[in-house]
Amino acid sequence: MEDESLVEEKEEVMISPCGGKPFKKMAYFLKSNVPQLIQVEEGEDGNLKLKLPSLSAKCKWPLEVKFYCWSYPSEKWEEWVRKMHERCHNIWKKCCLDEAILNSVYRICKNEELVFNVAERWCSETSSFLFPWGEATVTLEDVMVLGGFPVLGCLPFSLPLHNEENIIIRQLKKPKNAYGEWLDCFMGSGSSVEHEAFLAMWLSKFVFPGNDVEKINENVFPIAVHLARGTKIALAPAVLAGIYRDLTLLSGTMAEASKFSNLGVGDSLEMGISSPMQLVQIWVWERLVPLRPSKENFIEKGDPRVSRWHAIEQEDTINMRPAIDSAGEAFLWRPYALKGDPRVSRVLHRYYREFADWLPINGKMSDDDDDGTLESFAQCLRVCELQGIDCKELYQPHRVAMQFGYDQDVPKWIQRSNEFLEFAWYRPFADDAFLFIPSRLGEADVSYRYMEWWRNRVLVPVDTIPGMKRRARKARRPAPRNTLQNHPKGGKNNQASALLVNCTNGHCRNDTLMHPVKTEQGIEPYDLPPPPGFPPKQYLSKAYVPPGFPKKIIAVAPPPSFLPKGNVAEPIYPPGFSPKKNVANLDDLPPPGFPPKKNVATFQPKKAVEEGLRLF
Repeated sequence: MEDESLVEEKEEVMISPCGGKPFKKMAYFLKSNVPQLIQVEEGEDGNLKLKLPSLSAKCKWPLEVKFYCWSYPSEKWEEWVRKMHERCHNIWKKCCLDEAILNSVYRICKNEELVFNVAERWCSETSSFLFPWGEATVTLEDVMVLGGFPVLGCLPFSLPLHNEENIIIRQLKKPKNAYGEWLDCFMGSGSSVEHEAFLAMWLSKFVFPGNDVEKINENVFPIAVHLARGTKIALAPAVLAGIYRDLTLLSGTMAEASKFSNLGVGDSLEMGISSPMQLVQIWVWERLVPLRPSKENFIEKGDPRVSRWHAIEQEDTINMRPAIDSAGEAFLWRPYALKGDPRVSRVLHRYYREFADWLPINGKMSDDDDDGTLESFAQCLRVCELQGIDCKELYQPHRVAMQFGYDQDVPKWIQRSNEFLEFAWYRPFADDAFLFIPSRLGEADVSYRYMEWWRNRVLVPVDTIPGMKRRARKARRPAPRNTLQNHPKGGKNNQASALLVNCTNGHCRNDTLMHPVKTEQGIEPYDLPPPPGFPPKQYLSKAYVPPGFPKKIIAVAPPPSFLPKGNVAEPIYPPGFSPKKNVANLDDLPPPGFPPKKNVATFQPKKAVEEGLRLF
């Protein structure tokens, strides 16, 4: 019988992701047992050797990307959402769609540079981002928490239709189905199919846009009809499959753009993305702390998590690539499990528990648990094949186990089976299946063999990456040793300088930062012994004279512009110079070779008049 357990418990030699000494502990790893997919141990096939993506980075990518699902809501749409929420919020909660629909009224400011820089690290074979510090990706948990899309339910593209559903679909088909005309036709009309029309526009504009992005997609009519009747449909797998597909398309287009060196000014490659790529940007903001905007909104009670980033614009002062490549220690593996986070709903707190425990997957986590919370998260941990609207993508959560709180081991390589054409992503769990729930207060680690595998098989020197060359070093004067952080005027400026010393090509290495030199009390860093092979330092006074030179004569006198204070010693003059004589007026002394000046009285008219004198 097939082993249905998702977590493997065993004692293993582990190490912290940030480095340190190995240690033994009871580790919990995610398993990847899927019978329909081929599993290969990493390293059994030479072709399976992973490498970091090797795109030649551009200062600005010559791309013109149209994000069809990333549209800002109009005032008329916001008004329609409020009216329909008052009427149909109970049905939306039954379908687990209330947050997903309310998210459509929030405006997420687009940052294409951020999306492009993250897409540079995308690996289509693993459906994940390969950063220098580890592997991460957008998971079903992210789509469920951030996007509000349900994980459980029927597949959205295999829904049965009866006569009643077909009649409603015929009523929805209109010759004029542009968004503006659709709003004018159905909004507040009192039509019996207004709810279905509302859901059809929401699906077409914010979830599954069609070929004509300015019009209603008729392929979503069956989904809208079933949702209006309270049918629970698993939209999260289809949404995530579209995101994986578009990230692969975007990274492939960037790879082609990097080959063109003769593009003129204004030339660019055009492409369209039909998945809600704003979830990728929100995913980066939630996890990569250095890339977050400086401001964020306060979350009111009952508001979805996306409202945290409503109308928030990111500053242009962030250098994206170095910040991404050096964000290992700042990466939040479990941002939704933070203690007291008001952005996590009451339902999600059932999964993010303070104490680790084994719980039955099909059982209730609490008395009021009627929405299958634990089963939803169990599906987020299972390797499967996601079925999108026009694609199928592999979902491999075992590669990013630390995002769920589990320890990370060397992941198995998953390949598609050519013989298995149809694979439903959802498989029910056995009645006696249990799941280990990690504590939200614990810290996940990586196995020692995973650390060795990542260093030796994934990370490669820069010189081996095509299109990238190491810059030649410039000749420069050596900086004083160990004086940067021990300067008497130390502080933030000196600490920032210490960081810059160890930054190469914009990449800062935390493991090579200069540390303050510990010295004995009363000993300055300049008094430290010289390196081996160097003569001892000589501290010379200002009066020191090299051999063969006359002794210095130091004249101590106040500057000309300052008045002496108190008793001033007589200055010492060099040999051959005599003290200056007190001369009343220097103008009275003639130059050498000239006769002495005659004392001529200065004529003052006013005084002459008083004395009765006049000038002839």
